[in-house]
Amino acid sequence: MPKIHSNKLLSFSSTVAESFPNRSMKSSSDKMGICNSWAFLFFPEVEAISLLIKKLVCLLTLPVTLPSGHLTMSLPQCMGQIPIYYNHLNTGRPVAEGAKKYYKYHSNYIDVRNDALYPFGYGLSYTRFSYGKPMLSSPTIAHNGQVKASVVVTNTGKRDGYEVVQLYIHDPSAQIARPVKELKAFRRIHLQAGESRRVDFTLTPDMLKYKDAQGRDVLDAGTYDIMVGSDSSDRNLQKMTLRMVN
Repeated sequence: MPKIHSNKLLSFSSTVAESFPNRSMKSSSDKMGICNSWAFLFFPEVEAISLLIKKLVCLLTLPVTLPSGHLTMSLPQCMGQIPIYYNHLNTGRPVAEGAKKYYKYHSNYIDVRNDALYPFGYGLSYTRFSYGKPMLSSPTIAHNGQVKASVVVTNTGKRDGYEVVQLYIHDPSAQIARPVKELKAFRRIHLQAGESRRVDFTLTPDMLKYKDAQGRDVLDAGTYDIMVGSDSSDRNLQKMTLRMVN
């Protein structure tokens, strides 16, 4: 580790102290503590190993925390995909999500796939979950009615865990261009190892509405795609069809 003159460090620490007006650093020991922190930041070397060992011991002695976070944005595979988001508008000649070859005269990249590296809603856990076939309580919905969408989720791993079940909607016959999918609801559930649970979503006409060019609420008659899964990628969503009737 390079030797740093203490006088220079003390002079540098005085500048650092000015950035922390709420903290009193009158003694040279306080200033040297700041200097040591900066030295460790730029020259970790052996001290980093000691710190990592201490952190590892703390992690092993603490209770296990079950991760359940999910992404609130789509992460691209390369910078050329930016901006990338799950609720994009459809194109005239789309390609299937995850297509690994270039299709001429279609909406795709030459050197990278169209889909995100990690899609919106993606998350990891210490266990795995499987989804049964989703069902609707009725294939139709009235303007003043409601329909229940249900799916059975099973923890197929050997550890307990949390899962975030997500519901998306797509209006393929809207009067204006609409996103290929929109998140409308989600449920966070805890499942023990091997446990199964039915998750219910209540679909209402308000969830199917959108704003037109004049800012008015529009509710189209016709079919809607209802999708349920663990994230926004097509491969992890199961689709159902719901029809709006007068």
